[in-house]
Amino acid sequence: MGLILGVLLISILLGQQASHAQALQPDDWGTPIPPPPFTTNYTIYTQNFSYAEPFRITDMRSSDNNPIESYDMHTLDIYRPVEDGMLLENRPVVFFVHGGGWTEGYRRWFRSLSWSFTGQLGWITVVVDYRLTGYEVFIADQYCPDRETCGLPENANLRSKAAEYPDNIQDVAAAMRWTRDWIGEQGGNPTAIFGLGYSAGAHLITLLATHPDYADLRPALRAIAALSGPYNLASKDFKEDYLFVLAPTFGVPLDNIELADASPQSQISGVDWLPPMQLLHAQHDLPYLNDQTIQLAQSIHDKSLSVETVYLQGYSHDSEMFALQYVDEYPTQQIIQFFESYLSSVNYLPLIPH
Repeated sequence: MGLILGVLLISILLGQQASHAQALQPDDWGTPIPPPPFTTNYTIYTQNFSYAEPFRITDMRSSDNNPIESYDMHTLDIYRPVEDGMLLENRPVVFFVHGGGWTEGYRRWFRSLSWSFTGQLGWITVVVDYRLTGYEVFIADQYCPDRETCGLPENANLRSKAAEYPDNIQDVAAAMRWTRDWIGEQGGNPTAIFGLGYSAGAHLITLLATHPDYADLRPALRAIAALSGPYNLASKDFKEDYLFVLAPTFGVPLDNIELADASPQSQISGVDWLPPMQLLHAQHDLPYLNDQTIQLAQSIHDKSLSVETVYLQGYSHDSEMFALQYVDEYPTQQIIQFFESYLSSVNYLPLIPH
C-alpha cells in the first residue's frame, strides 16, 4: 500500500508540474517583438538572459544607429515561436553569432533574423552578444560609467579598453555552454542546436568548433553554417590588407602565434571530428574571403570530415546577411535545407572515453 501511495503521490506531483508548464502563457514568459513587414506563420516572443557574470561596457561611438551607451555584454536574446496563443516546446535551435569585425555589433541589431527561423519555421533563435574590441569601447568602471564621464580629459588615461582576443571567443563559448545547458527550459531542443555565424561571427563559430580549448562543446552543435568568415588570420596578404581590422582585436605589432591560434585554418590540423559544416561565400564578397572559404573547406574535406560550400551568385558581403531575414531568399533556403537534413538523420558523435 505504501508503494502504491508513493507512486500516486509522484504521479500527482508530475501532473502538477506538467499543468504548470502548460499554463505558462507567452506574456508570462517574454514580450512580443514588433511584427515584421509581412505575415509570419508564428508570433515571435523574446526574452533576454545573462549567460555569464555581468560585464558592462560604455560605447563612445554615438549615432542614430548606435544609441547604446552602457550595456551588459554577457547577454543573449531568445526568440520563441507562439502558435494559437501557446508557446511551442522542444523546437530546433539556431545559435547566431553576429559580425562587425569583432569591434561592433549588438544582438538587438539582428532581431530580424528571427523573422525567418522563428516566425516562419517555428524554431528557437538565440542571438548572442560578446565583448567588443573597438578602440572606443571601454569597461564601464568609475572612470567610464557613461559617455559624459568617460569623455572627461582627466579620465582619458584611466579608462580601460573593454576587450581583446581571446575575450570574444571565450564569450561565445560561454554563451554556447549556457544554451546547451538551459535551452531545454526555454522551449528548445538541446539535441538540435545549429550554429550560425556571419563574417566575424562566422570566424568565431568555426573557431569554437575547431579550437582545442572548446572541444567539449563540439558535440552540442548538430551542424554549423558560416557565411563569409575570415578563417586564416595569419595569412601574409590578409594581415597586411586588414591591419585596420585586426589591430583593435590583436594589438600592434601583430603576433603570428596569436593569429594562428585564432585561425580555424590553423586549428583544423588537430581536429579528428567536427559537426557537419556548410561554408557559404558571396560572389561580391570582401577580398580574400572567397579563397579562405574554399581553403578551409578543402582542409576539412582532407580530414574526411563533412563539409559543403555554397557560392552565393549575385550576393555581396552585406546582402547575404540582409537576405537571412527572408525565408525564401537563396542563402536562407540553403541554410535551412542544410540544417533540416540533420534533423531527419542520425548525427554520430565522437566516442569520448570516460
